[in-house]
Amino acid sequence: VQSEWGGGTGETNTSDVRKMEDLIDEILDSFLIDVAPLKEGKSTAKHVAADANMLHAIDSITQQVCSDFLASQKNILTVGSGKITVPTGRGHSRTVELARVMQITELKRTRRQYVKWVADHPPEDTSETGIASSFLSYIEAQM
Repeated sequence: VQSEWGGGTGETNTSDVRKMEDLIDEILDSFLIDVAPLKEGKSTAKHVAADANMLHAIDSITQQVCSDFLASQKNILTVGSGKITVPTGRGHSRTVELARVMQITELKRTRRQYVKWVADHPPEDTSETGIASSFLSYIEAQM
Protein backbone atom coordinates (compact mmCIF):
# COMPACT_ATOMS: atom_id res chain seq x y z
CA VAL A 1 0.00 0.00 0.00
CA GLN A 2 1.39 3.34 -1.00
CA SER A 3 0.95 6.38 1.20
CA GLU A 4 0.19 9.75 -0.30
CA TRP A 5 3.33 11.16 1.32
CA GLY A 6 5.80 9.06 -0.44
CA GLY A 7 5.95 6.08 -2.58
CA GLY A 8 5.65 3.50 0.20
CA THR A 9 9.21 3.99 1.25
CA GLY A 10 8.32 6.17 4.25
CA GLU A 11 9.85 9.24 2.68
CA THR A 12 8.01 12.42 1.87
CA ASN A 13 8.69 14.48 -1.14
CA THR A 14 9.42 18.20 -0.83
CA SER A 15 6.28 19.41 -2.62
CA ASP A 16 4.10 17.62 -0.04
CA VAL A 17 6.05 19.21 2.83
CA ARG A 18 5.60 22.65 1.24
CA LYS A 19 1.84 22.08 0.94
CA MET A 20 1.67 21.09 4.61
CA GLU A 21 3.68 24.17 5.66
CA ASP A 22 1.39 26.40 3.58
CA LEU A 23 -1.69 24.86 5.24
CA ILE A 24 -0.22 25.37 8.70
CA ASP A 25 0.72 28.96 7.82
CA GLU A 26 -2.84 29.65 6.64
CA ILE A 27 -4.31 28.19 9.82
CA LEU A 28 -1.96 30.20 12.04
CA ASP A 29 -2.61 33.37 10.05
CA SER A 30 -6.35 32.91 10.48
CA PHE A 31 -5.89 32.71 14.26
CA LEU A 32 -3.39 35.53 14.57
CA ILE A 33 -4.09 38.06 11.83
CA ASP A 34 -7.78 37.97 10.99
CA VAL A 35 -9.12 38.59 14.51
CA ALA A 36 -10.88 41.54 16.09
CA PRO A 37 -9.09 43.25 18.98
CA LEU A 38 -10.25 42.42 22.49
CA LYS A 39 -12.81 44.74 24.01
CA GLU A 40 -11.90 46.53 27.20
CA GLY A 41 -13.72 45.22 30.24
CA LYS A 42 -13.68 46.16 33.90
CA SER A 43 -10.67 44.01 34.63
CA THR A 44 -8.66 45.30 31.66
CA ALA A 45 -9.68 48.97 31.84
CA LYS A 46 -6.87 51.40 32.49
CA HIS A 47 -6.92 52.65 36.05
CA VAL A 48 -7.14 56.43 36.24
CA ALA A 49 -6.26 57.55 39.72
CA ALA A 50 -5.97 61.06 41.01
CA ASP A 51 -2.57 62.59 40.34
CA ALA A 52 -0.07 63.39 43.09
CA ASN A 53 -0.83 67.13 43.10
CA MET A 54 -4.53 66.44 43.53
CA LEU A 55 -3.88 64.04 46.40
CA HIS A 56 -1.65 66.62 48.09
CA ALA A 57 -4.39 69.24 47.76
CA ILE A 58 -6.99 66.80 49.10
CA ASP A 59 -4.72 65.93 52.02
CA SER A 60 -4.17 69.56 53.04
CA ILE A 61 -7.82 70.58 52.50
CA THR A 62 -9.16 67.65 54.53
CA GLN A 63 -6.64 68.42 57.31
CA GLN A 64 -7.98 71.98 57.50
CA VAL A 65 -11.58 70.75 57.42
CA CYS A 66 -10.81 68.38 60.32
CA SER A 67 -9.41 71.27 62.38
CA ASP A 68 -12.42 73.46 61.58
CA PHE A 69 -14.80 70.55 62.24
CA LEU A 70 -13.32 69.90 65.70
CA ALA A 71 -13.40 73.62 66.55
CA SER A 72 -17.05 73.90 65.47
CA GLN A 73 -17.94 70.72 67.32
CA LYS A 74 -16.60 72.12 70.62
CA ASN A 75 -19.50 74.58 70.67
CA ILE A 76 -22.08 71.78 70.93
CA LEU A 77 -20.17 69.36 73.17
CA THR A 78 -22.66 69.84 75.98
CA VAL A 79 -25.58 68.88 73.74
CA GLY A 80 -23.93 65.93 71.99
CA SER A 81 -25.80 66.35 68.72
CA GLY A 82 -27.07 69.10 66.49
CA LYS A 83 -25.91 71.22 63.59
CA ILE A 84 -22.50 72.77 63.16
CA THR A 85 -21.23 75.11 60.50
CA VAL A 86 -17.85 74.23 59.03
CA PRO A 87 -15.90 76.57 56.71
CA THR A 88 -15.25 74.99 53.31
CA GLY A 89 -12.89 77.62 51.95
CA ARG A 90 -13.04 80.97 50.19
CA GLY A 91 -15.81 82.40 52.33
CA HIS A 92 -18.10 79.39 51.96
CA SER A 93 -19.34 77.17 54.74
CA ARG A 94 -21.50 74.12 55.10
CA THR A 95 -23.89 73.03 57.81
CA VAL A 96 -23.39 69.48 59.01
CA GLU A 97 -25.96 67.52 61.00
CA LEU A 98 -24.26 65.68 63.84
CA ALA A 99 -25.91 62.57 65.22
CA ARG A 100 -23.20 62.41 67.89
CA VAL A 101 -19.89 63.96 68.80
CA MET A 102 -17.05 62.61 66.68
CA GLN A 103 -13.79 62.05 68.56
CA ILE A 104 -10.50 63.18 67.05
CA THR A 105 -9.25 59.61 66.52
CA GLU A 106 -12.42 58.67 64.64
CA LEU A 107 -12.19 61.84 62.56
CA LYS A 108 -8.55 61.10 61.66
CA ARG A 109 -9.44 57.52 60.68
CA THR A 110 -12.35 58.79 58.57
CA ARG A 111 -10.00 61.29 56.90
CA ARG A 112 -7.48 58.55 56.01
CA GLN A 113 -10.28 56.39 54.59
CA TYR A 114 -11.57 59.33 52.55
CA VAL A 115 -8.12 60.11 51.10
CA LYS A 116 -7.68 56.44 50.09
CA TRP A 117 -11.17 56.33 48.59
CA VAL A 118 -10.72 59.60 46.69
CA ALA A 119 -7.50 58.32 45.09
CA ASP A 120 -9.67 55.94 43.04
CA HIS A 121 -12.80 58.14 42.88
CA PRO A 122 -11.73 61.79 42.37
CA PRO A 123 -14.53 64.27 43.13
CA GLU A 124 -16.16 66.03 40.19
CA ASP A 125 -15.63 69.44 41.77
CA THR A 126 -11.91 69.66 42.50
CA SER A 127 -12.03 73.19 43.90
CA GLU A 128 -11.21 73.72 47.57
CA THR A 129 -14.89 74.19 48.36
CA GLY A 130 -15.88 71.09 46.35
CA ILE A 131 -13.32 68.85 48.05
CA ALA A 132 -14.23 70.17 51.51
CA SER A 133 -17.93 69.67 50.82
CA SER A 134 -17.31 66.15 49.52
CA PHE A 135 -15.30 65.30 52.65
CA LEU A 136 -18.03 66.67 54.93
CA SER A 137 -20.60 64.55 53.08
CA TYR A 138 -18.34 61.54 53.65
CA ILE A 139 -18.16 62.36 57.38
CA GLU A 140 -21.96 62.64 57.58
CA ALA A 141 -22.34 59.27 55.87
CA GLN A 142 -19.99 57.67 58.42
CA MET A 143 -22.05 58.85 61.40
